[in-house]
Amino acid sequence: MILSGCPILEFLKLDGCVDLHDLKLSNALRLRTLQVFGPRSLSQSPMKIVAPHVRCLELRNSLILCTLGDISSLAEAKLNISAHALPSIDPVSLGVMVVPMAEMLEKLHNVENLTFGRDFLKNLSRPELGGVPFPKFKRIKALALDTPLSADMCVIIEKLLQQSPGLKTLTLHTRSHNTKPALWKKSRWEAELKHMATSIESLLKKTKALEEMVVQLDDRYFKAIGFEEMAQTLSCNYKNVSIVFSTKPVTKEEW
Repeated sequence: MILSGCPILEFLKLDGCVDLHDLKLSNALRLRTLQVFGPRSLSQSPMKIVAPHVRCLELRNSLILCTLGDISSLAEAKLNISAHALPSIDPVSLGVMVVPMAEMLEKLHNVENLTFGRDFLKNLSRPELGGVPFPKFKRIKALALDTPLSADMCVIIEKLLQQSPGLKTLTLHTRSHNTKPALWKKSRWEAELKHMATSIESLLKKTKALEEMVVQLDDRYFKAIGFEEMAQTLSCNYKNVSIVFSTKPVTKEEW
């Protein structure tokens, strides 16, 4: 009712609308950006979103319980849907989420810019959700991921890259607040840098059209012995890709 009285609305943010189950925005002809934030649980009914004119969609929920209808104009999507309740859910119930997650990802196959938050990617790495397939992202040009370069997460990233043949820019936000690099010994730094180089090389081998890779790190990495050598070696081995290491802080709004 409220939206019908706002024909020139271009931006809409819904935060904590727990009783909203059917979001139909077909008549919002000028709506370009839609943000849906707020806690949702398995006990709630899924929210169905129909927004054929929206260009940018951002979803931040506690669980994937959104059904996407017509989003045919979508060019950019940001998903960071955490799972605070997942540890208490039995594997059988968790496995039921595979199909809804796959259907949601399929709806994003035509986007040009895609961002996945850390919680969303962490969920995909869980064994119970390992069967979630990625669609072929035919038009994607830029992919941003908030994730550590751990072995299990690199598997997820590689799958994404294989399904993104036209990808030009890959941004990896690897900063973590749970480590204290300043306290690491030299041997730990050497092992950490070697792991990073190996992970980056593995990811680069999965791309064909990539032109730029941006890796956002904790600034202490830049002071580690061997970091410059690692960066130069990667640049020399992959001359067709601009590899940029950055310490630019990322705001909560970006992820």
